[in-house]
Amino acid sequence: MSQHHLAKPCMGYPTRTAAVKALSEQGMSSDMIAHKTGLDTRTVAALRQNLVRQRERRAKALERLLSEETLMFIEAAAETRGVNPGALAMWIIDTVAREEIIDAVLDDQPAREKVA
Repeated sequence: MSQHHLAKPCMGYPTRTAAVKALSEQGMSSDMIAHKTGLDTRTVAALRQNLVRQRERRAKALERLLSEETLMFIEAAAETRGVNPGALAMWIIDTVAREEIIDAVLDDQPAREKVA
């Protein structure tokens, strides 16, 4: 892997993208972020655009996986928690799997019959 593709820490964040994301979430403009981080304004703008594209790709992936009604519930719960819907969906799946509560969540008869 070339040096160009290695993560470049910035302001205590693991990557420049992470720094730009955090500062953007604080309401800073691209010019303000460039000044604070020492990055070129064009670099900041490109990183911000990449973040927008990532969000759009994740949203489209969720739309393909979930019904419209389910997505509405996930979006509402995500907003309450201050996270994006994709992150919440993954958090739920991860928690259910790691806590081994799939049967309790689904409460499906076929799984209980196989165990008996």
